Amino acid sequence: MKQLLKMLLLSLAAIAVCATPAWAAVVNWNVASGDVSEPLNWDTELVPTTGDQAIISNEGTATISAGNTFDGALLYLDLGTTGGSFGNVEQTGGAITTAVNGSNTGWLRIGNRTGNAEENPWSTYDMSGGTASIASLTVVGLGGKGKLLLSGGTEETPVGAAFTCTSRVYVGDSTGTGILDMSEYSSFSALYLSVGRSGGNMGTVTMSGHANMAVTGTSDSYFGTSNVGAGTGALTMEGDATATISNRNLYVGDGGGTGSLTLSGNASLTSTTTGTIRMGQGNGSVGTLTMSGRSTMISNNSNTDTWGGQFWIGKGAGGKGTVTLSGGTGYAEETRGAKLVVNHITNIGSYGPSGELPAGKGFLNVHEYAQLETAGLFMADGGSGTLLIDGHGQVTVTGGKATTLGGAPTASFSGELKDNAYFRATGDVVLGDNRSTAELTLTSPTSGTGAALQVNGALYVGNNGTDTDTSDATLNINAGTSVSVGGHMYVGQADNARGTVVMNGGSITTGGWFCIARTGGGANGTTGTLTMYDDASISSASSFFVGNAYGGGNGGTGIATLNDNTRISSNTDIRIAYGGVGTLTVGDGTAPEEGETGAVAHASTNIMLAEGNTSSVATLNLNVGGTVETPYITSQQGTSATLNFDGGLLKALENTTESPFISNPGTVTSFALNVLDGGARIDTNGFDATITEGLLDGDELGGGLTKLGDGTLTLGGANTYTGATLVEAGGLSVTGSLTSNVTVADGAALLGTGTIVGDVVAGAGATLAPGESIGTLTVTGNLAIAGTFDVEYDSDTQTIDLLNVSG
Repeated sequence: MKQLLKMLLLSLAAIAVCATPAWAAVVNWNVASGDVSEPLNWDTELVPTTGDQAIISNEGTATISAGNTFDGALLYLDLGTTGGSFGNVEQTGGAITTAVNGSNTGWLRIGNRTGNAEENPWSTYDMSGGTASIASLTVVGLGGKGKLLLSGGTEETPVGAAFTCTSRVYVGDSTGTGILDMSEYSSFSALYLSVGRSGGNMGTVTMSGHANMAVTGTSDSYFGTSNVGAGTGALTMEGDATATISNRNLYVGDGGGTGSLTLSGNASLTSTTTGTIRMGQGNGSVGTLTMSGRSTMISNNSNTDTWGGQFWIGKGAGGKGTVTLSGGTGYAEETRGAKLVVNHITNIGSYGPSGELPAGKGFLNVHEYAQLETAGLFMADGGSGTLLIDGHGQVTVTGGKATTLGGAPTASFSGELKDNAYFRATGDVVLGDNRSTAELTLTSPTSGTGAALQVNGALYVGNNGTDTDTSDATLNINAGTSVSVGGHMYVGQADNARGTVVMNGGSITTGGWFCIARTGGGANGTTGTLTMYDDASISSASSFFVGNAYGGGNGGTGIATLNDNTRISSNTDIRIAYGGVGTLTVGDGTAPEEGETGAVAHASTNIMLAEGNTSSVATLNLNVGGTVETPYITSQQGTSATLNFDGGLLKALENTTESPFISNPGTVTSFALNVLDGGARIDTNGFDATITEGLLDGDELGGGLTKLGDGTLTLGGANTYTGATLVEAGGLSVTGSLTSNVTVADGAALLGTGTIVGDVVAGAGATLAPGESIGTLTVTGNLAIAGTFDVEYDSDTQTIDLLNVSG
């Protein structure tokens, strides 16, 4: 009778279950340990089968192996239930499956509502072989503490445990703690993965050996996210582990959560998204990517939209993201450090397209032969961005895409390249754009060749402010470092921009212009400043501009100062005040010591003082310790053009043919050649050079003129400087007037048809030769000749050179 009643009750239960789509029966594990295929190990004395919910929560361990598994596809498999209970599964072979029959079915839950207190035990699913195919949600640590451990396989037989979920996998959810650990030759696949999903939870995924993970779905995956509170999620990969995450978006630290990706050894992670990768998005969110060894991460994106396809690091509303790459010993593939390849735009420190404030903070650190390759780079795109490259670290921006370091209002960028760092951009680089603040420093190396910045396109230092707000950028270059620019380089570009370059040694080369303060239109001009020390050098393949304007509007104000043994060299011309205000100062007032060059400004074709429009104001200061080398100096138009001689050296590079050595052929209102206390020192360098404008008395003490080098210097105009004139070599021809005492050294000559208001002393070996062909030289002071008096007589015209002395 009892047996009949039991069968009747079971039949009624079966009928009732068949009437609902949820499950046929709830079957509980009821022994300490044993095989799942043993009916007596279950409270129903039946092995769970198709449509059942199997629960292992009595602190026991259920074993699964080949030939020892469930009788069908389960609706649920739970390890642990409410009340602090837990359960364990050990699978060495065989296969388990779940199936969906209605909503919220086909699940695997490990650590289900068992509590997350430290003293609470773990529920563990340990797979060292076999397969698990989960048709719906998998949760490891659902309000409790759960572990999913995958292992197995050898080098000879590289097949370990294989876990497949054709839906979502949560590791650490709803205040739970979850661990997914993959080792040896195990494999894991799912459509979506969320690690550390909601408030108070923690999720960890660890991969080692040759473990493989594939996440391939059309939605999003998360490491550290939250709906309420803060979740923490981490992926750690080492050894030869490989992972592929192909989703719409990948979030690492989102919505107040903390997420991290850590790769070492030869680990490899490939992310292919149709949307974005976001590390540290939203207020309080923290996302980190840390790579070492020879690990590799490749980020692919099919979205070519500027905003929609980015790799964001520290995005919007107070998010913080950090990428750190390190771990190599050489440049070769077998010795390189970690490598991050981003085949779309990388954006570090951004407020994103909707302009959320406070903006994000992003950090990029590349050390020890590590490499970042990215197709476009924004740092401090409305937020703050910090860059450090050292120890042979390399950053390459590929595909000709632009690099912006400080790129929107409120943005702040700070960067340092040190030791043997290398930063290469195949397109333009903008440092401090669109009302941002930016500073980049190339630090002197402790050993090796020093940091290098290579820009294949144009380099902008301070670009594009507005009528009310400025862009402010500073580039610091130090000894042993170099900047190479394939196109133009601008120091202060467009309206209301502020650009500063400070060189304490180091070098800059450009394939185009070097332009200080370039403004086009707008209510405000731009300001550009170049200051050079030590043995810093700049070589420009085209024009070197100081104070430039284009497109109308207020011109730029440019200032360039050369100290110590610095050098600027233009393969064409130096243009001071091209529609703006420009000041070039060469020499710091200290005479160079033996073996030193002093400061040098070299123009291969000419130096232009004031051009472009009538408001141009040009100043060239030539101080003690400075040298200016040029074929000639001229002007076009402007308010004023001033050359101040104060002890520096002006050196001719050509004979005066088409253009005089110094002249004012244009419409400059005020053109002045001032001789200050230090005096004018002019080396004709074997050429014949003519100055058509007068050398003026420019100081109370009155500087003089020293003529150096072979060749003849011709002074036209009214020369009013009052200091002494010394002709040390070559010839000095006076065709205008000169208010100075003149001394002619041994081997030198005094010539001309002008008037010298002062005394003339021609020493032994000196030559005094009045006239140009036949002419008269007038001396109003005293004359003393100990050398040669060279007079030319024309027998055809019966005329002779004359020397008119009235002193």
